[in-house]
Amino acid sequence: MSLDSLLANTKTISYFELDEYLDTLKLDAALKARVKEIEYNNRLKYVDNPRYDIIDPKFDGDITELKILYHYEIEGKLHREGGPARCWSTGLQEWFINNKYHNESGPAKFYNLNAYEWWLNGVRHRDDGPAVVSQHAEEWFQHGRHHREDGPAYTWDFGNGTIIQEWLIHGVPHRVGGPSYIETGYMREWMQNGKFHNPDGPAMVFDNG
Repeated sequence: MSLDSLLANTKTISYFELDEYLDTLKLDAALKARVKEIEYNNRLKYVDNPRYDIIDPKFDGDITELKILYHYEIEGKLHREGGPARCWSTGLQEWFINNKYHNESGPAKFYNLNAYEWWLNGVRHRDDGPAVVSQHAEEWFQHGRHHREDGPAYTWDFGNGTIIQEWLIHGVPHRVGGPSYIETGYMREWMQNGKFHNPDGPAMVFDNG
């Protein structure tokens, strides 16, 4: 089979199904590699303005079906400077450098305007705000550990009146002047440096008696 006829057949196949299709043809390694190189470069033309029919012809507009629309690789590792290395049909965009989540200018995982995660060098990290934000949660991280000095590092709102908040410093429960763990309507815990401590009363209180 000629290269031209191969490309005519593969242009409507998702890049991530390309290996399986080429394997069924039992091509020699050099021809297979050439087809993959051409198809990959063809799809990169549409990365900044994705055309779903080219990148993933099976995409039908149903965002509940998670499919990869495109990705950047260097030597088998997800990698891209200045933009997301992988984009999904749900709208999720992921930034990678050398196969690690990494973005110095914003979230490395961007679900939508109300849900995102900041990562540096493969760990959750942000200096000036929460590193993880979603509809119900807000989490502060530095260097991969929950950390916040001026409020709770972890807040989860279940939407039913129950809210959990936890104060942590470098991943260790710690708060001076109040409980380090609060679960509304249920319990409170006082901890400093990871140890139960409350000089003014019990270090654990159940609010429901």
